[in-house]
Amino acid sequence: MLSFEKFNNADLDQIKKIPKTIFLTTAFLLLACIPLSFLFGLVGLLKKGHGYWPTTISFLLFFILVAIFSTLRDYIKYKKDVLRQIKLTGNIIVKNKSVKKGEYIINTDSSDLKKVNLIFAESFNKIETGDQLYIEISKYSKTILRLLKNQESLIKELG
Repeated sequence: MLSFEKFNNADLDQIKKIPKTIFLTTAFLLLACIPLSFLFGLVGLLKKGHGYWPTTISFLLFFILVAIFSTLRDYIKYKKDVLRQIKLTGNIIVKNKSVKKGEYIINTDSSDLKKVNLIFAESFNKIETGDQLYIEISKYSKTILRLLKNQESLIKELG
């Protein structure tokens, strides 16, 4: 069972790095949506009754709305973490692990935290089914603050 605790200063410093990653993700999505929209605009040329520009603009607006929704969702989670400053801490047991679409997912036995998404393959590869891990994770944005296996840290410090 995981317990709820308040952030310490190091946790808060780590959480305050989130806007930088939100900005980078949003910039990547917006930069990727422009060429994709032009590419999908070619589909408008092939379909009778649709034009290149209406199709391009429609897809561009769709991609921009998806980027805005994703950014707002992540930013709201970040703001909740900063305002409430609550983290889940405790021991979890790994039930199974999987890789889906480039995400490293660990399913746990905890009712409070069913799964954990890891960023680094090195951390994921060090974990086996049945391992007991100590975790500290922010409640809303699910940012991993500390992940230990046998007193050894499994996460890298991000700058």
